[in-house]
Amino acid sequence: MRTLSFLGLDAAERPRLSATSIRQLARLGTVVRWPGLLFAAILSLAVPPRSSVGLALVLVWVTLYNAWGMIAISKADDRSILRIGRALTLLDTVSYFLVLFVFGGVGASTSIYAAYILLIVWMVAYDGAEGAILCVGLFVLGMIALHAALNALYGQGFGSRDVVLWSLIMVVAGAILAAYDRIVIGGVLPQAARSTSATIETAVTSTTVPTVRLSPREDRGPSPPQREHDQDLRRKSPEPAQRAQPSRGRGGRLAAEPDLETPPLPHSASPGWNPVSPIFHYLGG
Repeated sequence: MRTLSFLGLDAAERPRLSATSIRQLARLGTVVRWPGLLFAAILSLAVPPRSSVGLALVLVWVTLYNAWGMIAISKADDRSILRIGRALTLLDTVSYFLVLFVFGGVGASTSIYAAYILLIVWMVAYDGAEGAILCVGLFVLGMIALHAALNALYGQGFGSRDVVLWSLIMVVAGAILAAYDRIVIGGVLPQAARSTSATIETAVTSTTVPTVRLSPREDRGPSPPQREHDQDLRRKSPEPAQRAQPSRGRGGRLAAEPDLETPPLPHSASPGWNPVSPIFHYLGG
């Protein structure tokens, strides 16, 4: 059901209610219908209807589809709950005009037409401005059909004054309810969506690892000569020095070797500067 798309009023559409809210609203409608049936029965005692059988049939009709609605709402999934709630409200509009026809119109008490505003409230809650347009259109058609039937069957005359007056009242009421719904629901749901997304974004960013940033010098890396020098050092792996094995003396003992050998002094051109090996003389030969 997209009457706004047909009329070119897509901008007036507001976000949908959640499936839980629609289910609660539809369930509330089934509860409210029972007092409505009781009120119609009590009204028949004060104001006798034109047809008692017709009133009984209307009451049975409302009881049947209301009982069906209670069962269907409890079993419906989230995708079909809106269709069920909308269908029940549209059935209420038909029943509303059937009750008026059974009682022979409203007579001098035309204020009974104001009860139809409750049905506009329900349709606006389901479909926003689309529901208001649909429900007001049904009221205008229902008023024309009601007065035409009363004129044809009971000769009451066509109440064109009531049709025009109350149709204008319902148009104004539907526009006010649609604007109120657009402001309230259209402002609450986007804020809830933004708060949810902000919470998710905070949770994600709080668990992220901070990024390590390098300075410009570290990011550039070493210069080409230094890089080649490092590669040469890595290719030339140093070999472990071979340690000379000490020679073994007589009896398999290791010969004592000094840890540090004293290198000989260089030979000088001056004879007096050259070192002389000491000569040791033993007494007695």
